[in-house]
Amino acid sequence: MEQVCKSVKFGVIVYNRDRTKLTAESLAILAERCPNLVGFKDGVGNIETMWSIYMKLGDRFSYLGGLPTAEVYAAAYKALGTPVYSSAVFNFIPKTAMEFYQAVASDDTATQHRLLKSFFMPYLAIRNRVEGYRVSIIKAGHASWAMTADRCGHRWWTSSPARWKSSRR
Repeated sequence: MEQVCKSVKFGVIVYNRDRTKLTAESLAILAERCPNLVGFKDGVGNIETMWSIYMKLGDRFSYLGGLPTAEVYAAAYKALGTPVYSSAVFNFIPKTAMEFYQAVASDDTATQHRLLKSFFMPYLAIRNRVEGYRVSIIKAGHASWAMTADRCGHRWWTSSPARWKSSRR
């Protein structure tokens, strides 16, 4: 990570994942050595580690949630000082993804619960059937949704629920 930071002149965000599990201490050392290390994206989901990183580094970083189907963790991560997350489902249902994000941002738990119950939990049930579906289901969702253009030229994704039924085993 230090080599990456020293080789570029722009801000770098470290993505904590399976092979890059940084601790608060190791991240503090990197932060001291690399002034352009500006963010921390968590894809591990260890709340204790997140708290220790945030308590040690505070406003030194911008924090980003990066767990698979980050919406499920979004409210908890917001409480940890991580108010934003990357949404994989935004790739094929941007309206729902934005509605959920706005619900988290405004602490609208009724909308969060409605969307978790009506979409995200059934989606997770499909995704969790087989190891490796975390990426495959996003690709399938993206491929199954037809792109259309509205009158302003913006691109939006549309689909039919029948397409989702055909993905069931």
